[in-house]
Amino acid sequence: MEISVKSLRTGGRSAKIQQAVYRAVNKLLEENTPSTLSVYTIASEAGVPASTIYRRWGDLNRLLADVAVQKLHPDTIPNDMGNYQADITEWVEQYYEEMSSPTGMNMLREIIYAKEGCAAKKCTLIIEEQLNIINSRAQERGEQIIPNELLINFVVSPIIFHLLFDNETLTNEKALSFLNKLFIDNSLT
Repeated sequence: MEISVKSLRTGGRSAKIQQAVYRAVNKLLEENTPSTLSVYTIASEAGVPASTIYRRWGDLNRLLADVAVQKLHPDTIPNDMGNYQADITEWVEQYYEEMSSPTGMNMLREIIYAKEGCAAKKCTLIIEEQLNIINSRAQERGEQIIPNELLINFVVSPIIFHLLFDNETLTNEKALSFLNKLFIDNSLT
């Protein structure tokens, strides 16, 4: 049975409930694996009825994916290293390090487990926001950029694929090789 999930209002009681549920999930994940959690355990920890979680998120996987997406929001804007190639290289290194960590791997898995693409789309928007900041700085400096679509398809996507399905072979150097190939192919080196 597919449950329609309504969008949340940004303030008031709804926001307080959402934050209580997020805190409960994060606390429980410190002590448990995602596979051992249940909606009822989270609801009890958050002090809300389980029906509230089902009404807002539809199921456990969507809730875990939503919490994972919230963790993906960076605390800071991408570093300004002085030029586009250095900025984007720094961003790819940081992205790889964050996603290859145990926490990053768990976040990626939770987003994939969600039955609908909303969480995945939010991840794409977060990545695009970061890339747009780097692109804006580069354009202000008069530098050429690699389009976001190419970076997502030929750098971010292979990183995610290798981390989730073949993490033994991916290194920081290999992740950067995806980017370096784009620089060469787009004559930006």
